[in-house]
Amino acid sequence: MNRRRFLKDSVLYGGFIGALDSWGMGARGLLAQTSTKRVEHRAIDLKDAVVVAPEALSRREQKAVQVLVEEVEKRTEFRWPVVHRLTPGAHPAVVVGSDQALKKAGAAWPQGLVAQASKPVGPEGYRLRTSNSSGSATVLVSGAGERGVLFGVGGLLRSLRMSKRQVGLSGPLDIATSPKYKLRGHQLGYRP
Repeated sequence: MNRRRFLKDSVLYGGFIGALDSWGMGARGLLAQTSTKRVEHRAIDLKDAVVVAPEALSRREQKAVQVLVEEVEKRTEFRWPVVHRLTPGAHPAVVVGSDQALKKAGAAWPQGLVAQASKPVGPEGYRLRTSNSSGSATVLVSGAGERGVLFGVGGLLRSLRMSKRQVGLSGPLDIATSPKYKLRGHQLGYRP
């Protein structure tokens, strides 16, 4: 198949699927025969959020928290305050830290937010989770180490829906990821 034919067919197919979506059928109605339950996901508003960073964070983890706060402020004009303890139910919270630092601060987190981590992520991995158990939303950014925290903050920044004077998530998160290979990165311009 040549490139021009591929692009033409993909544009036609995309238009067809878009038309089905506008009629309420969607691609699943056409391609799948199974029925699925529709789960209603509510958007999570984080404009009044606070960032919770345990006191036991290393300098690199503190820098990751600083990157999060500054990037959100740059895009939304909201400056999230950074606190060391979570006040349940007061404001939405973004909890940031390594697995070790979060376990040291143990009892301060909503029940099950840190403890429900089913399997540990590998080196440089991170976990993003949301919880609504204490009456207000809590977002967890947990890294396997210092670099995992930084990559987790980057993952959260990519997941956030940010515009001027608005910041939030489109729905709940439950992501656990780690690199396939031991070291993250790219080799740009490499020639043997």
